[in-house]
Amino acid sequence: MKDWLGRFGRARGGIAAVEFAIVSPLLLFLCLSGLILGEYLTVAHSVQQLANEAARYSVAAGDSTAERRVLVGDFIARHAATYPLIDPDLLSATVTPEPDNFHRVTVRYETQQLLLSLFDRIGTFHPLAIERAAVVRAGGF
Repeated sequence: MKDWLGRFGRARGGIAAVEFAIVSPLLLFLCLSGLILGEYLTVAHSVQQLANEAARYSVAAGDSTAERRVLVGDFIARHAATYPLIDPDLLSATVTPEPDNFHRVTVRYETQQLLLSLFDRIGTFHPLAIERAAVVRAGGF
């Protein structure tokens, strides 16, 4: 029995497989987390850029809040598909007037089709929507 334990303690065959079995779940988790974070940041940036451009477009061409709402909806419908990882059907936008002739354009993107929604299956929290806003002043400076 003592010889068997001694040989077992000195044996090195298969140790790489054991180390791989221990480390591979961590590596897989890190790779998947990096992919999901990259997707989230790309979509968040695209939503912010879409809000910025829609706000600029609505102020340059619209005279009233109602007209600006139509222009923002039209801009998003025409340009949303050109942004990376954005599904135009999951976007919504609002235009809100603010004091001193400023206007806030808020764009909301539902996240149910992102890889981030995979975390629903393991019970962790993730944002249900990415919402970004841009505030611009109508009529110049």
